[in-house]
Amino acid sequence: MKLAVLGCSSSKHNYPCSSKEMYSKSLFKRIQLNFLEQAYDKILILSAQYGIVELQEVIEPYELSFDQRKRVKKKRNIATSQYKEIWGEKVINQLKNFEIVYSKIDLHISNSYYSPIKNYCSLNPMFYKVSQQINPGENKKRYIEALEYYNKNNVINLNIIEEKRKSPNPETEKWFYHPNEEAFLGYTRGLIKKYPELDEGTIHMLSKSKINHHKGWVIDKSLLDKLHKKDSGQWRIKK
Repeated sequence: MKLAVLGCSSSKHNYPCSSKEMYSKSLFKRIQLNFLEQAYDKILILSAQYGIVELQEVIEPYELSFDQRKRVKKKRNIATSQYKEIWGEKVINQLKNFEIVYSKIDLHISNSYYSPIKNYCSLNPMFYKVSQQINPGENKKRYIEALEYYNKNNVINLNIIEEKRKSPNPETEKWFYHPNEEAFLGYTRGLIKKYPELDEGTIHMLSKSKINHHKGWVIDKSLLDKLHKKDSGQWRIKK
């Protein structure tokens, strides 16, 4: 018997409903669930607000995250270190109830949600943290591939989700510019580490020149004079 624990999502419906429906607003969560529902005997959702919840458990909408990134025009409460510690103890106690029933528990969650329970889960061989891809589009693609593989072979191949593949267009070190910040030379991960409010997937698209700017950051220095910040906090490029 195999159990999958799926991370929650910042995209939620604004009305009380089952946890499955609550997070179904996120395309990525729907894609993950398509795979998990086929491959596993049971699925639980790991919520920043409620801890472990059943798919059909009715929950209220909320705004709470362990992720430091900020969203314009959206209130986002960031959990404190103390909250995470208490939450982690609660989740571990909840998970212990399922250890008796299931032989394998795969955690399809982000690092920020794994950290509070890592000390316990990493020492227990029945738990496995499934590494997620940094790029959101690539992450979606991997779960689709994993489902196709499962449907064909009736085997859960987590390597499809986790494996590092050589990109035909790898990111190179470059300068990032911002009207109000010092220029930054490096890679996407370094910029995100210094400015955690940035969206990692979007800033990666900027690095690959797929978009012109993200929250005031550009790689084309000539665009700096064209950037302006609206009252809402959003950045735009003057035409």
